[in-house]
Amino acid sequence: SLIFVPDMRTVTKNDKYNEAWLAMSDWITENAGKENIKHIIAGGSYSKNTGEAGYKRALKGFKLFNNDISWSALAGELDYKAGTGVRDTSLYQKYFGKSEIDSTAASAYYSGSFEDAEGVSATENSYYRFNVNHIKWMILQLEAYPRQSVLEWAKSVLSQYPDDNVILTVSEYIGADGNYSVSNPSGYGGGAGTANIWEALKDCGNIKMILCSGAGNGTGAVVFKTESNVNGGSVPVFSVSAADADDNYYTYKPLGMLGIIRISGDGRKAALQYYSPSLKKSFSPEYGGVSDSNKHTVSLDVNLCSHTAADGTSRLVKVNENAATKITNGYTGDMYCPECEAIISVGSFVRSGSASADNGSGENGGTGGGDKNTNGSSADNTQPDNSPKTGDRANPAVWLAALLVSASAVYIIGRRRTKNGRR
Repeated sequence: SLIFVPDMRTVTKNDKYNEAWLAMSDWITENAGKENIKHIIAGGSYSKNTGEAGYKRALKGFKLFNNDISWSALAGELDYKAGTGVRDTSLYQKYFGKSEIDSTAASAYYSGSFEDAEGVSATENSYYRFNVNHIKWMILQLEAYPRQSVLEWAKSVLSQYPDDNVILTVSEYIGADGNYSVSNPSGYGGGAGTANIWEALKDCGNIKMILCSGAGNGTGAVVFKTESNVNGGSVPVFSVSAADADDNYYTYKPLGMLGIIRISGDGRKAALQYYSPSLKKSFSPEYGGVSDSNKHTVSLDVNLCSHTAADGTSRLVKVNENAATKITNGYTGDMYCPECEAIISVGSFVRSGSASADNGSGENGGTGGGDKNTNGSSADNTQPDNSPKTGDRANPAVWLAALLVSASAVYIIGRRRTKNGRR
């Protein structure tokens, strides 16, 4: 499963409200194994006019994961110095930049970031890749109102991994009515309006879901719509934001809502549950949500790994191969795809002493060579060349002669003992 933490401006605005975020973090930690949580996505806007204090409160909750659970943080509209006409995310980078990612479990999934003109990796535009049940997934997160250069970068990432099933995450996308959010990108140094994001990316058929946050909807309920991709497929879009509800809208205390996204083992179904660890209940109509707002189930048209690289070459490699010898069985090896971590075909056992077994040439661990090497050990050079030999090279005629001589010797010795016994 995946966890989506909605817009965090309320649960980080003071220490009292921060208790709701810490309760959310505790629940995630305690249920990580049971829910098989692979990654957490934070929805952005970590500070509501409180400077660094909001970021510190947000990071306090992430630190509870003890580097055992992967997470990433979106940059929301409050994480920019809006109205300046310049994209300034210096505080965001200080607390959620590459150095912080490198010190967490996310470093195992982190696969790259958009680099600005100075070559600095800006993690508000980054992607994370992992496998579940041999199905490849990617979390691709973009800045609020992404610039054209960022959208071009995103398309290049999507084309680089055509077999990945991509969950696109962005703070601003749709509002309470399911329509694109009204926005003014010029105040953020320019960029695409929310209506233009999908227009730029709809030709990328590997986007399977879109998650967004930050658009207040007055009730805190989940807002749902679908987009259509270039293949004619439906792409579910979830807007998850409890900012209005958290801000004393219904209960006069933060609800502390989590979007729990449970994906079926075959990747073809996803169910989103909106749950409050503080209240220990799912979102319900009494808090303003519609009757079915506590759970949404959608179908996903997942890609399966093609086991082929972008240049058309096979990714498959042979593993577990073990050649047979005269006394040990062997194994032909399995074909394995390192991209999706799946065994594609299994090999077969080879019996010891078979035609494909070690022929004594010194391979498969042998140190000797030629006819005098038996099972990888050096030959006994003190043995006469005409002495009987064991193994599959033994001469039957020599063995028969040796047996006759031995039998005659036993008969003669027996006769002498008999005579001696009669004297």
